[in-house]
Order: sequence, then structure tokens, then C-alpha cells
Amino acid sequence: MNFMLNELSLHGQFYCEDDFIQSLKDIAECNRVVRETGHSFYCSNRLILKRVTHKVGFREAVENTGDKILISSILNWLHKRGPFWEEQQQHTEDDYFEYQNEVVTDTALAEAAWRVANQQNCYTVSFKPSNFCHSPLLVIWYQSEGNRSIDVQNFWEVVTLTTFLKSNLKPPTSWEELIQQCISEYPHLTFADDLLDPLDSEPFSETIAKRVRELLSILDELNTCFGEDGKLNRRGQEIKRNYFEREKAQFTDSSVPEKRDFRDEMIFKKPNSSTGETFSCPFHGKIKMGRQYRIHFSWPKEQPTDPLYIVYIGPKLTKL
Repeated sequence: MNFMLNELSLHGQFYCEDDFIQSLKDIAECNRVVRETGHSFYCSNRLILKRVTHKVGFREAVENTGDKILISSILNWLHKRGPFWEEQQQHTEDDYFEYQNEVVTDTALAEAAWRVANQQNCYTVSFKPSNFCHSPLLVIWYQSEGNRSIDVQNFWEVVTLTTFLKSNLKPPTSWEELIQQCISEYPHLTFADDLLDPLDSEPFSETIAKRVRELLSILDELNTCFGEDGKLNRRGQEIKRNYFEREKAQFTDSSVPEKRDFRDEMIFKKPNSSTGETFSCPFHGKIKMGRQYRIHFSWPKEQPTDPLYIVYIGPKLTKL
């Protein structure tokens, strides 16, 4: 799938530069989630020439932040690195496209419309707020044989785009693909490097893989639910009640006998430890689909800011 940053959605609409910078950070996050799921995010090499407020231009607003890291990353991306859709442009200047009675030929919106019309999976991403915070965007392609109406699906919220990408993620066909997808799909979890080791000798199962992703999705959201006071917020408490505390909970601690009899089996290397540190992770997510699988993870966390480690995915460790 290809995504085009809609430069028309930058039309001097921001009240102040700070509002623009926040919206720009959201666009950068959209770029990240698109690329991490294996798709392409294109921008225009003319974007930095646009105005973001009535008086201030794109480049000036970015440089006015004084944030050297932000300035470097944004200008390298949108001015030098791209990728830029103009370098792979498929519609021509002779193609005539309109959006809401305005000519949009030679823009990302026209390029996306051309690709959609030619059976390619192509979408736009727009700044928020703007005149483009709706979907689909109806583009008219005027042709000699008649006019053609083209609906271009448009995104302006990071959450909506992320949900769309997850729902269209190609199902994995191996344990390796599953782990790679999970690392990209769940950025709030920290995965051990050796997760494939216990899975190498196991036949791949689509149903188990799907269940792994469902459980990891819950943990990924849970790890975003700590407030400034270090406690779980309302959504975090809800997740804990629904998935950790109910009868037949999907996530539980190991029993006292299991901790005694399988102590060594539940000690894991701490991911990213430079000293080879190990720790015990008896908390686990349960998968029962013909075979019993477990996902062991670091819970409860000692500090709210600590990573939530995923240290084991594989057959149940506490089998007698």
C-alpha cells in the first residue's frame, strides 16, 4: 500500500506555530506506523514551501522551534530523503483532476486518485485541522471519453490510520513473520531477541498466531495506561479487571507449586541487558487451542516507566 501526504491540507490554517508543530509531529507518527508495517509513505518536495499560518512558512516554523533534533529530522525527511511522489509520478500534466471545483493536477491528491483509478492501493494522509478532515475525498478526473469520479480514502488521525493498518496486515505464514509483525505492531512492548528459539521446533499455527497478537495487543495498550502519578488510569484499571482479575482470566500469575517446581524454567534473560541480567517472569497470557501456549511477560512492573518485556512465546513451560 502507498500513502501520500496531502500537501493541499497545509493552507495557512494554523492559528499559531505551536499548533502546526503538534500536527506535524502527528504526521511524522503516521509516517512511522506506515513504514513499520512495510508500506510506503510519500511526501512532496515542495511541501516546505507552504505557509502554515497566515504569515509563517513551513521551514521558518520548524526552525523557530530551536529543537535541533526536530529540525534535522523533519528537514532531512521532507526536503532531502523523502521518498517524494514526484520522482515516481504516474499522472501527467495533461491529466485534468478537480477536487471541489479546484484544479488539483500535479498534487499528491491527483496522484493518489490516478493510482486508485488504476487499481492500486493508494491513500492520502492530511494535516489536522484542515479542509481535508473527512473521507473519502471525491476527485473528478476529466477525460475525453467522459468524467470519472474517484473516491480517495483519507486519514488525519494517527489512531484511525493505525487501526486500518492493523486490520489490513497480511496474516503471518511463519513464526518469524509473526514475531517481526508484533515488534512493528506493538511499539509499547519490548521483545526479547530469542523469542524464536522455543518456536523453531513447533509447527506454525495461524490460529495460535492470531491469538498471540490479540493478547499482545491488550498488553501493548495496558502499558500506555500509567498516569503521571505512576498508577493505572481508568482504562488501565478496566483492562486489569477484564483480563487479569476475572474468573478464567486471560493473564495470570503462576501458582505457588508452579513457581517452586518450575523456577528455573521461568527465569529469563532481561532484554537489552548489557550484563546478561536474568529475572523471573511467572506472569503469562494463556492460549489453549489444541496446544497449550504461553506468553510470559514482566508484570507487575517495579516502576511505571520500566519497559514491559515479552520474554517467552511458546509451549506451556509448567507441564508435568
